[in-house]
Amino acid sequence: MSTRPATATQAEIARAIRALIDAGFTHPRVVYTRDGVVIEPGPAPRHRVDTPADEPEEEDQVLIF
Repeated sequence: MSTRPATATQAEIARAIRALIDAGFTHPRVVYTRDGVVIEPGPAPRHRVDTPADEPEEEDQVLIF
């Protein structure tokens, strides 16, 4: 068993994963390499646009004669 110190701690990896999830990435991936740890964000987040829909709802009109 190796006595080499860890390149990244469990707390650092968990912190990075939580940050990616908070940023909107749904499936971060952790890749362990010989030189260290790579944390890939996964699919890009899908942000909702705050603009109205293409077809606005019809408003009720009241006609007074």
